[in-house]
Amino acid sequence: MPDGIWLPLLVRMVATGLVVVTATVVAERAGPMLGALLASLPVAAGPGYVFLAFEASPDFIAASALMSLLANAAIPPFLLVFTRLASRTNAWAALAGALAAWFGAVLLMRLFEWSTAGVVAANVVSYAACGALIRVPPVGNIVGAPRRWYELPLRAVLVGLVVGGSVSMANALGPAITGIGVVLPVAFSSLAVMLHLRLGGAVAAATIGRALTPMIGFAAAILVVRLGAVPVGVWPALGLALLTSLLWSAALLAWHRRGQPKVRRLR
Repeated sequence: MPDGIWLPLLVRMVATGLVVVTATVVAERAGPMLGALLASLPVAAGPGYVFLAFEASPDFIAASALMSLLANAAIPPFLLVFTRLASRTNAWAALAGALAAWFGAVLLMRLFEWSTAGVVAANVVSYAACGALIRVPPVGNIVGAPRRWYELPLRAVLVGLVVGGSVSMANALGPAITGIGVVLPVAFSSLAVMLHLRLGGAVAAATIGRALTPMIGFAAAILVVRLGAVPVGVWPALGLALLTSLLWSAALLAWHRRGQPKVRRLR
């Protein structure tokens, strides 16, 4: 692996590992919705595009963003399949089914030539169809087993290693796969398995299923990069993309808190 690859790879490994572990803790303590919001932030794709911006032209980044947006249309089937299987089988079988759905959707879409409008339409159809089919199971009070001191650091390291292996394989396949490799559902896969093993299939399904709406902001951020990289420049486009994702997540968080019952303090 070239020396210039190590730093971006390391940053993505660390960022994804920390966010997945944090999302696991948040889902346990604050509920599946907040865990899903955190996991849907561009923790892997963001650093990937930042480091790509130092080396690639605006045209290359715009082309990669088109492929990222196309691969993102396969995320809803991933979420749907895992949500359906998580409560019925073990973590690894549910993850295998979800990954099969993602890879199958990507391979099928790769058979065709896509315009920006076509990819946007594919995302709209995918999110709408899977959103209608996802059934998020209700969960009560979430109680996890006591953690040992080494569990969280170990999980972060394991997730980082998974990210490193996945990104390395994507890089080895050449620049044509760069856009797809950026949006590999590594964070969701790691989070899904961690939640399933620690808190059970119902909590894992509730968290992963609730990620569908937050991921709309992620799709919008990629579209901003696709449309803005050439006319306004790579760095402004990346900044606007990050702002788009954060604003969408903030709006969903505000909406979620609005629906929570208010606790009155006794004087």
